[in-house]
Amino acid sequence: MRRIIICAALLAMTNFADARRVHQISYQELLDKSDLVVIAEAESTQDTRESIALPYSIPTHAVGLSTTFRIGVVLKGDTQLHTCVVHHYRLADADSGAVLIDGPDMPTFDTTQHSDYLLFLTREADGRYAPLTAPNESQRSIYLIRSHTRLPN
Repeated sequence: MRRIIICAALLAMTNFADARRVHQISYQELLDKSDLVVIAEAESTQDTRESIALPYSIPTHAVGLSTTFRIGVVLKGDTQLHTCVVHHYRLADADSGAVLIDGPDMPTFDTTQHSDYLLFLTREADGRYAPLTAPNESQRSIYLIRSHTRLPN
């Protein structure tokens, strides 16, 4: 009888769980589906004028960003590229203090840290690149490799 009560309690608690399905993408899928795969350093980030609504339980908005990267090595794509502009998003200021259950997984780039990133990107119609995965899951296409301090010249 005790086991039945414990099982019923556990089953009842599962209704309180709130999560979204996230497709687990493998490195091979990332590589195969990307137009450009690079190891690069973020040089600068600027807001764009665009805004999108993200699919969450409360109204959540994101602001577009353009981050310029200095490419160290091209693993897939145009080997003549030395820089690329990556189009991605951040939470809008009004939403940055909101508590989101299982919220967005968006990258941030500290351009003062001189960090190297592995980027799996897709080319957009305007010539910029974007993370391969959806805007609210774009961190799944971007991996911090290392953070270092640049030595003086």
